[in-house]
Amino acid sequence: MDILTVKALPVKDANEVLGVEAKDLVDGVLSDIGHERISYGHATHSMFRYWHLFKTCSYIFNPNTPIGKLYGL
Repeated sequence: MDILTVKALPVKDANEVLGVEAKDLVDGVLSDIGHERISYGHATHSMFRYWHLFKTCSYIFNPNTPIGKLYGL
């Protein structure tokens, strides 16, 4: 049994002009089946995931932030 978790970001519609086309999102999810455990559907959404992870880690491990000071980094 293989489970694929899909975390979709905005799809382009009248209210969200910066989203991606729904067809592109579905194509991306289907291409991830059997290769990924988590799919963001579209390449730009996957890149956002890594950017967000980088920014979060940069904040947590920065000794000048409150959380960095809390853990003595």
